[in-house]
Amino acid sequence: MVELCNSESQTDNLVCTALIIGTTSGMRYGVDAGAMAMGADVENLHIIGHEILKACTPRDATGGQLQAIALKFLRAHPEFWHEHSPAIVHRALTKTFPC
Repeated sequence: MVELCNSESQTDNLVCTALIIGTTSGMRYGVDAGAMAMGADVENLHIIGHEILKACTPRDATGGQLQAIALKFLRAHPEFWHEHSPAIVHRALTKTFPC
């Protein structure tokens, strides 16, 4: 993820942004789907999601904003470079948007 997101290539940067947006959307969807399967009220899904993910990422956060947050986290924490991209994105979001 580090190489992809720090690349000079516009294509690599678009893939990086798509990866981050996809990870964020996937985390939200997974939590929402699980909560709905357990009978949660649709109006309370965001509350359940925040409790499970421990990240209160604004729903209107832009792809560029999410990418900047992930890159800032990556640069500050090389000890996590070996982790899979979703884990890195989750760490960055919980640090930036704690509940």
